[in-house]
Amino acid sequence: MARSSAAASMVLAGIPLGDPPAMTATIETLCVAGIRAFLLPGGLLGEPELLSGLSASAQRAAAAAGLGRALVALGGSFVPAFGQPFFPAALTALGLAALGSRPAARRSGRVLGEALAACGIDLLLGPRLDLAVDPKDPTGILDRFGEDPAKVGTYASAFIRGLRASGVESCVGRFPGLGSAITERAEGLAIVDLPAERLASVEMRPYASAARAGAAAVLVGRTLVPSLEPGRIPAARSSRVIEGRLREGFGFKGLVIGDEAHIEHEIGGTVLLGALAGCDLTLYGIPSEAERAAKALEEAVAEGRLPAARVASSMRRLDRFLASRNGPPRARAGSADLDRGRERIERDRAASLSILKGDFLRRPEPSLVLVFLPPEDSPESSEIPAVMKALEAALPETELVALPADPSPADAQGLMELLSAHGAELAASSAAALTYDAHFRPAQEGLARLVEESVRSFSVIAMRDPYDAAFFPRAYGLAAAYGFTVGAAKAVARLLKGSVHPVGECPVGVLGLEV
Repeated sequence: MARSSAAASMVLAGIPLGDPPAMTATIETLCVAGIRAFLLPGGLLGEPELLSGLSASAQRAAAAAGLGRALVALGGSFVPAFGQPFFPAALTALGLAALGSRPAARRSGRVLGEALAACGIDLLLGPRLDLAVDPKDPTGILDRFGEDPAKVGTYASAFIRGLRASGVESCVGRFPGLGSAITERAEGLAIVDLPAERLASVEMRPYASAARAGAAAVLVGRTLVPSLEPGRIPAARSSRVIEGRLREGFGFKGLVIGDEAHIEHEIGGTVLLGALAGCDLTLYGIPSEAERAAKALEEAVAEGRLPAARVASSMRRLDRFLASRNGPPRARAGSADLDRGRERIERDRAASLSILKGDFLRRPEPSLVLVFLPPEDSPESSEIPAVMKALEAALPETELVALPADPSPADAQGLMELLSAHGAELAASSAAALTYDAHFRPAQEGLARLVEESVRSFSVIAMRDPYDAAFFPRAYGLAAAYGFTVGAAKAVARLLKGSVHPVGECPVGVLGLEV
């Protein structure tokens, strides 16, 4: 069927990681189908040449198909994940919240924005404005700015301004806020069953700040919010949520993106509901389904089920956004400025560490440190060799024991043999464990306790979520580092040596601790 309108451009197509020629071919095929908005995986940020090549391919393919300029977005490590990509040069959102500094948040946004702009990225699907209130969230909370809505809005806004200063726009989400969501197993939908007044004063509050800071887009979640939408219609398909709350209530005039739709029901009906509700773009993480959605929208226009005026209003917003990308280039930071910025960020990183319990400055350097490593399928796994090298250089007199995030019985046996062989030496010394999501991985707790019972003083530093600290109430020292990176490892080593004075305040409540 020949394209008779611009309705196909109301689809945001995710391009999963794969063979580069195949990814390029997929983009070209989607452009022929009328799609000109693409979401690339954030994991490619570690391969800037490939990411730049794909961005350029999208622009060439869109121009060749007569679509004009393409929109190229980047999200989490994998498509269609929402949130900031793993980027070791910047502080994580949670680390920025712990530091409590708007200039630091702006610096991190600027450094990330420079990297994105250099690769031809127009839009970051982030930052995340969901409140970090659920210790059991399987995605973790590193990409969130804590649990206080006012502080989330403050630091997210500074981060957004840093991105914009580098020429990259932001898409915040997931509106109206998933921090207090409960997943319904039967349908796989999240439900936020809170009064509208509470949502306005808490969950949705950061969005007002982000809109004032210049957020160019909002991702609306596929969430059931009964107080805003009485029918069992996800927020991303609800005109009450999009046109009523977001556009009229907040006065938001930018792009509205509906959260991933392929996991719902029939593609044509879902994408049509989103378009009618006010979505300018609807996200599909599977290219073939994005193509089917684009065709369904074209058919809906031809059959009169989707008004042409509705398509035109979305295209005006999309064209306005893309036109802003064609203006004079913004001043880019020079290499010397970037180097100074990164140096300042490393100082920010050391300062952001949070001491939750104990006095690290008065303890001797540990003789033994357990280092629990990220699993192979995590983006942080690429950092493992450099992290271990940094720890070895910073703690030359310390025995480092690298262990997987999910230790096996063989790992436990090996640790017991080590403790037995050095029992007398360890009994009068101190030790530490650098945990990685121990609140989800009980085997880490078991191995750490073996060491705790064998030494005079034991400390735990949570490298990711600070919730790990709740599982080690008897430890002398507890701290949080907010990221498994080389920079974090260096800062942690300085903390273990008593040579850094962190000022970070943990931005989330940890059970059993006053923080």
